[in-house]
Amino acid sequence: MRELLRRLPLLTRADKVTSAVAEDAGDLAALAASAEATARTIHLGVGALGHLMARCAMDLQDGSVAPDCIENLGFLMAELGDLAAECTRIAGDCRASHHARQGMVAHDPGA
Repeated sequence: MRELLRRLPLLTRADKVTSAVAEDAGDLAALAASAEATARTIHLGVGALGHLMARCAMDLQDGSVAPDCIENLGFLMAELGDLAAECTRIAGDCRASHHARQGMVAHDPGA
């Protein structure tokens, strides 16, 4: 996630179209890879939290785990899910821009 956050300033947002500020198309690919890795980590972590919550169901019923703890975990899981979805969107936008740039270079008669 640190790598993703470090690379995010390379993007600008204008009219709902993401464009890279950096000239290097490799930056787009690296940003996409960071976003995908972050999303994958979040998905695996949220799944693990779900398994832990399911396994401690008896502790929830007898009051060993406070209800506000479960509520806070639920909010955390929702926020992590939203973050993972946004990472997936960023990765897709970066990959599309990267592929479009490669196509322009391949078809550029001056290149």
